[in-house]
Amino acid sequence: MKSKKTYLHRILFIFLLAVTALWATPHPPEGILQSPPLYVANEILVKFKPGTWSNSKSYTILAHGGQELRNLGNDWEHVQLPAGQTVDQAVVEYRNDPSVEYAQPNFIYHTLVLPNDTNYGQLWGLNNTAQTITAVQTETLYTNNLGTSGKDMSLPTAWDRITNCNSVVVAVIDSGVNYNHGDLSANMWSNPGNTCFASGSGTSGCDFVNSDTDPMDLNGHGTHLAGTIGAVGNNATGSTGVCWNVKIMAVRVMDHTGAGTTANIVSGVNFAVNNGAKVINLSLGSTTSNNSNYDASFNTAITSAKTSDVVVVVAAGNDGVDQATYYTYPCKYSQDNIVCVGAVDQSYTLTTFSNYDSTATASSRAVDIVAPGANIRSTWAGS
Repeated sequence: MKSKKTYLHRILFIFLLAVTALWATPHPPEGILQSPPLYVANEILVKFKPGTWSNSKSYTILAHGGQELRNLGNDWEHVQLPAGQTVDQAVVEYRNDPSVEYAQPNFIYHTLVLPNDTNYGQLWGLNNTAQTITAVQTETLYTNNLGTSGKDMSLPTAWDRITNCNSVVVAVIDSGVNYNHGDLSANMWSNPGNTCFASGSGTSGCDFVNSDTDPMDLNGHGTHLAGTIGAVGNNATGSTGVCWNVKIMAVRVMDHTGAGTTANIVSGVNFAVNNGAKVINLSLGSTTSNNSNYDASFNTAITSAKTSDVVVVVAAGNDGVDQATYYTYPCKYSQDNIVCVGAVDQSYTLTTFSNYDSTATASSRAVDIVAPGANIRSTWAGS
């Protein structure tokens, strides 16, 4: 369990509250507990003991009939299994190797949503006037619409003090970002060097799904989040973000269906940390009724982010379950640089789909805070 310390004392606290305002898909299912996370059938992740030479790692993988796919950092290797070997068999075999500290499946995660901007009046989380949020196409709108005036994050008051967060790099580790969007392009981070794949100079981030430098969003989820964080404000068009001027780093780890593997997510976290991100948004996860799918590789990446003084904002999950009984990762990890966010509606009532923590105390909790998370308007891929 967490003991939150200095991380919440940052001047960015008001910013963090809404970074995960849309932490689920735009139309999340209500009260549906997801099945335990699946994993890639022919791959595992292997952590070698500290001090193991690179050549020794390669030799060990070859000796087990595997193929080295990617170095994930912190002594973790992404390994492809030989034909006919199951993940369970490989995990046992590698764990019995004297040079190996740990081996695990490569788990699959899923996405978990007064300026003069034209859509500002619909952004109740920023300024709630008890307005009615209108449906878009076949969208389902949740309870308490209209809501309660004043139940919001009081952003107009904050904007009187600051609208420019340009010194902060926020990594959206998700399905990518539509970096050409009219409300986002001016706020996209620019890669200063070749730090992604073959060449990355000038790009807005990195794509670990296709192993290239183009983190274009083919799903929409990451773009929606990016708009909540930093859509350009006061430009007489579209939406507005919590901060009008901020550097958004696009890190694509989820495919067009909203699914992504441990290997891609860990690579994305390490990329963000190594390239100057000070806030990471991870609106993804998996929920299970036990901790049998505990992901040590993912946990290691979060610890590395903590070492670099990076705040990691994560989703509580949208299964409508108690975190005291169920386990949603990465929310359930214990590092104190994690801020786990649940969702409230327009009257600041916990939504029926938001996970929660019934055993929470001031110093020990899984779900740390709640933020506006229903009927949220933002940017979208292709628009």
